[in-house]
Amino acid sequence: MWIARDKSGYLCIYNEKPRKDEVEHIFENKDELLHIDNDEFPEITWENSPVEITTTSFEDIWEQRRYEIAKDTMCALIISDSIPKTTPVLKVEELAVAYADGLIKELKK
Repeated sequence: MWIARDKSGYLCIYNEKPRKDEVEHIFENKDELLHIDNDEFPEITWENSPVEITTTSFEDIWEQRRYEIAKDTMCALIISDSIPKTTPVLKVEELAVAYADGLIKELKK
């Protein structure tokens, strides 16, 4: 698997190594697996792309996703009216992580 950012900042994961088009400043590959938020992984640039993803680093990507989803979910749960304000923070954290794990499980299908 490969991760690459084009000149405009578009960030994707590819199954096969994408070919860099120096004229159009894009990657040519019909095997795009997943578009990633362009703000993620600022260390991946047009200049150093594509970068091969090892199994370990691919799992690191999912772990980072899990953290971000859980953090955003926890904030949403805390400000929403769906959870009583007396709910212990620990319970809200556990719920946020459970939501993140469920979403990631579905995304990996």
